[in-house]
Amino acid sequence: MGRTVADVALLTNVLSGLHAGDAASIPGGPHIRTDSEATPRLRVALSVDLGGYAVDADVARHTRRIAELLAAAGHTVEEVNLQIRHDDVHRTAFTHFGNILGPAMQEPVSRAGDVSAYTRRFLEDAATQARRNTLYDSIEGEHRIQQLLADVFTRFDLLICPTSAVAALDAAGDYLDGVSVDGTHLEHYWQAHMTLPFNIANRLPVLAVPSGISRFGIPTGVQLIGSPFAEQLVFSVGLEIERAERWDLKHPGTELGNTSQPESSEGVTK
Repeated sequence: MGRTVADVALLTNVLSGLHAGDAASIPGGPHIRTDSEATPRLRVALSVDLGGYAVDADVARHTRRIAELLAAAGHTVEEVNLQIRHDDVHRTAFTHFGNILGPAMQEPVSRAGDVSAYTRRFLEDAATQARRNTLYDSIEGEHRIQQLLADVFTRFDLLICPTSAVAALDAAGDYLDGVSVDGTHLEHYWQAHMTLPFNIANRLPVLAVPSGISRFGIPTGVQLIGSPFAEQLVFSVGLEIERAERWDLKHPGTELGNTSQPESSEGVTK
């Protein structure tokens, strides 16, 4: 959504705050600053797989490297054992889609006639979950996932994890047969989206930033997740990483940081 953290902060400030046409909007913007040079020392939770995701080796290594960068900057980083299963997240999300989004999409999709195979598969999968589970089931599942994440923020200021479990996706691919992650086949490629738990726990501010360059020559990403309304903290950490990595000065084909770091080191507590 922007080449730099400051660009995304500017966009966020424009989008935030009360709006007369949106009864769900809340006070608070514009308020994110990007002129601070220092971030207070934080308690950072690291989860490479959120407890149940198969994660590509490049993605895992780069996520740990960002954790090491934060530890070297003086933050306390601890690897945590979350229990967010991708099958539970997938079922909860697609039950929600099937009961709410799917029915809303049916008429415009019918009018459009020629839609992608992916869109039709999405609607079929959502409808299947809606037949198996009620809207109440999805709300109950959302609560479980939200509570697991809320528990993290009783002990930590920030959670970091990968953005996507796979290092790359084919832009022209529909992935109707799923996707493979380092030899593990997932039935649906949404099961590789590690953003989905935070779509469910959408009160938590999340900033995704580059974490390294994969073997495919494109960036991998890491998510910086804060407690509700902690947008400034999330953006401050993003700025701190950007100043260390300088991806704003990079272009395709150049290295991002030191991608040869080992899987783990003494800087991160397990």
